[in-house]
Amino acid sequence: MTSHPGSAQDASDGPSPPYTAMSNASSGFNMFAFLPPTSSQGRRDDLESTDPGDSRIQTTRTDMLPVGTAATLESRDFPITPPSAVPLENLTSYLGGVPPQTSLPGTASIPMTAQRPPASEPVGSQSEASQPRHHVTTDSMSQSSPGYSHESPIRSALQSSGFASLEYSQDSAPPLSGTPREKQNSSGDSGSEKDPEKCEGLSDGLPITPASSAGAQPPRPEEADDTLDDSIYPEVRASVSNFDDPEMPVMTIRAWVIGMTLCLVTAGINAFLNLRWPAPVLAPSVVMLIAWPLGKLAAHVLPIRYWTIPERLPWIGGMEFSLNPAPFNVKEHTLICIMSNITTSTYVADASAVSYKRYGYPLNLGMQILLNASAKLMGFALAGVWRSVLVIPGSSIWPQNLVISTLLNSLHAEDGARMGGGMSRRRFFAYVAGGTLLYTFLPDNVVVNQLFGSVTGLGMSFLNFDWSQISWVISPLVVPWWALWQQFGGFVLFYWLIVPILYYKDVWKSGHLPIMGGSAYDRFAEPYSLKHVITKDFRLNVTAYEEYSPIYLPISYSMTYLLGFMVPAAALVHTLLWQGPSIYKLLRGEQSEKKDIHARLMEAYPEVRMRWIWVIFVVSFAGILGSFGIHSDIIPVWSAFVVILVPIIWFLPVAIIFAMTTATIPLNAYVQAIPGLIFPGKPIATLMLKAVGLEIIKSGSVFAQDQKLSHYMKVPPRATLLAQAIAATLSVIVHLGVQQLVFNIVPDACTPNQANSITCNSFGVQFTSSLVWGLIGPRRLFGKNGIYRFHPYGILIGAILPIPLWLWHRRRPHSRFSALHLPVVLSGPLGVPPATGINYSSWFLVGFIFQYVVRTRKPQWWLKFNYILSAALDTG
Repeated sequence: MTSHPGSAQDASDGPSPPYTAMSNASSGFNMFAFLPPTSSQGRRDDLESTDPGDSRIQTTRTDMLPVGTAATLESRDFPITPPSAVPLENLTSYLGGVPPQTSLPGTASIPMTAQRPPASEPVGSQSEASQPRHHVTTDSMSQSSPGYSHESPIRSALQSSGFASLEYSQDSAPPLSGTPREKQNSSGDSGSEKDPEKCEGLSDGLPITPASSAGAQPPRPEEADDTLDDSIYPEVRASVSNFDDPEMPVMTIRAWVIGMTLCLVTAGINAFLNLRWPAPVLAPSVVMLIAWPLGKLAAHVLPIRYWTIPERLPWIGGMEFSLNPAPFNVKEHTLICIMSNITTSTYVADASAVSYKRYGYPLNLGMQILLNASAKLMGFALAGVWRSVLVIPGSSIWPQNLVISTLLNSLHAEDGARMGGGMSRRRFFAYVAGGTLLYTFLPDNVVVNQLFGSVTGLGMSFLNFDWSQISWVISPLVVPWWALWQQFGGFVLFYWLIVPILYYKDVWKSGHLPIMGGSAYDRFAEPYSLKHVITKDFRLNVTAYEEYSPIYLPISYSMTYLLGFMVPAAALVHTLLWQGPSIYKLLRGEQSEKKDIHARLMEAYPEVRMRWIWVIFVVSFAGILGSFGIHSDIIPVWSAFVVILVPIIWFLPVAIIFAMTTATIPLNAYVQAIPGLIFPGKPIATLMLKAVGLEIIKSGSVFAQDQKLSHYMKVPPRATLLAQAIAATLSVIVHLGVQQLVFNIVPDACTPNQANSITCNSFGVQFTSSLVWGLIGPRRLFGKNGIYRFHPYGILIGAILPIPLWLWHRRRPHSRFSALHLPVVLSGPLGVPPATGINYSSWFLVGFIFQYVVRTRKPQWWLKFNYILSAALDTG
């Protein structure tokens, strides 16, 4: 192997190295494919010394232009003015993070719109040698085609809600704060002076009231111009850059080493912490912050050299690679985040631990790894199959990703994402996160806790200052306003109105039990003792059960079970009615909606081939079959065909609603009831089948969310696929390996009085549910003689309720009533228990303040700081 310096000028001559990287558009997977630089241009010190008088700038959204991009661009003789040299009044992208749709006075020399190449050229190509390769191009899918549909499944769901807040159109959006918007002429000039207090640079508004009440119709998809240089959604424009450099390196050795190290370390730490009580979690947001200085450090200390692989080595012979090909950039950081986010779902690992420590039946370690990895990869395959619905359309927003993309862009922007006067996003994040961290160490005040405490106090406050309690459901700064008030309305309806009536009427014999709670009770109103009805070999003693007591649930808990039966059916029917036609067109290969700027930019990279996805699906299903075959005495092999039915049927409705509203549709009742009916008296089979079903759904949702994040950050799809598949497989091995190691080293692990708090309390819910659903069985709880025999009718009720709403929506599409999203209303209260009223009331109040009041009255502040505030509070 030979090596040579990174440039003609030795790296020791200056403080910053020269960088040039090979295009990732054609070699997104080749981590070795980096060409040695041909000149010393692109040095950061050269970039910072650019003449302030040079106003030649050749990109939009420079507030989100990463450092590595600027250096790479200048290395190709494309001068770019540093942000400090550009007058802020001429760059409205600095004044709110939203690119202008019109040219402002004095900006004629700054091309704020994308240049369009000839129609025959793909995005990212150049028609002439003089055209800069880093210009954003927008020529794609602008021509109508036979069978073209303007409706995507998620966009049609947004339209059906009746809210104009999530849509933006050049000509149809209602004005901001009641201010009439100036009509644009063909040249893009507004023709009037803009008031900076009324969101300068925004030709759209941020209305968040129903279209019918706002006096304007919701923007129609066909009215959105597919040549716009940014998203039609204000939230996306404020958080996601509309610029891409296809030559920015992504699959670097540095990114893989840092990413896989953090992924495996995180998986091991979380596996150990999951066994303790309390069971904290090393969150992906923390890992993202750790990765940033590590990447910067690697770019600073690694040698600026290129090595040539010997020609005699097959496939990779003759390739050149570098440990430090360019400054650490936002795409590498995104890839690292995607790797670390894979470790969040642990259903199968927890079920394996319950089988060993609670039932005394250890599962083969190889079987555990195979089953867990197969379930995750099947979720990945489902996310890939529905990628055209969940990832590519611009209407598939995924609000959770806006928080991550805002933080990533703020960390990697040239000036710390300073937009306009005042504090930068990066500094704002540091102050809020640090203050939140310090707040947790404030000394307790007994009187304050007694009066305002939400656990042991009187809860005399509509607002809770504990962010972990406020964001118990999810951060209220992320949930769209229309979804937030509907979820809270569902909570008020079912738990503040219906539950008290049922309780005081003693429905389901709940009057002698606590009104709130998540435990099961016997007929003496004492906690249910399973030891009275369970034999030593974990079988049900039917005689003892009949003599002792059936299970009684608090009224709030039984209401949660009823909603648990209703919500999945309502979500499935709602999706078929509202998004069914669009999904059918997608299955036929027709285009669902006009591609936004992000989809057009991603055309520079080759897509993942669908046959790869189907191969992963078949292999993962074969892995589930093989793992069941290892323990066929407990789990019949044929049950694998049953366990994948629920994920296959419900994955798309669950993912669409999650992507649109952040609301989760729980399938626990279904994935527990079906095995309980098929395998009565077999709690381990019920336990494992439930875990596999939930793992597929959860992992698939995480994979789809991360693919949308990579779509926003312009990471090549094939690089994302490889990172997700490898990280998922290796994290499973580490998690289960650490868990098994602890069980081998600590003989008394998972016992109540374990000296090091390795009590495995987090497994208690899975153990209890396996006894209730697998041992006692759903027939005794919900059968014709059961106390809760009405609950299964919730499936029928949930399936019927969307139909009259859909018919009403077709007749009066802009009425207030047709704006209801039934699955969101029904799923909102399902955090109870363990969530309580103070969690929901404080969650709604904070959401109302920021998502309604601040957004309408201070839109510039909201666009700049809302999502970074959410990230800071979560991190602190």
